[in-house]
Amino acid sequence: MNEPRTCLAVVDLEAFLAAPKASGENRVDPGYDLVDKGVVRYRTLP
Repeated sequence: MNEPRTCLAVVDLEAFLAAPKASGENRVDPGYDLVDKGVVRYRTLP
């Protein structure tokens, strides 16, 4: 029931680099949801 879990973040690098950037900066727009868009997925490891 309260077993410890280990998760791994899987990042689609091509989608990450193509994500919209914040105005005048070299970082992803904070309003862009990386998880919702499938850029970052979390996998539970056994």
